[in-house]
Amino acid sequence: GLTALEAVRAEMATGRSFDYILMDFVMLQMNGPEAVKSLRVTLGFTGVILGITGNALPEDLLIFKESGVNDVLIKPLSKAKLLAAF
Repeated sequence: GLTALEAVRAEMATGRSFDYILMDFVMLQMNGPEAVKSLRVTLGFTGVILGITGNALPEDLLIFKESGVNDVLIKPLSKAKLLAAF
């Protein structure tokens, strides 16, 4: 999460941005929902963010959606699932 936030910040500082971001829910320094909130609120990132999780509990999906992701994909991922999200 923190690494993604730093990478997006650095990219935006050059005047460029990522087309989309795949964000896992569980990470070490900052979880996915926290990172997404920071990307949206602090950095003003308006691109597509897809949440990725192996945890399909409705409350976890809701937390991810409320953080600002465009959609949540459940692991295991497939090319078809990923393409369908766009």
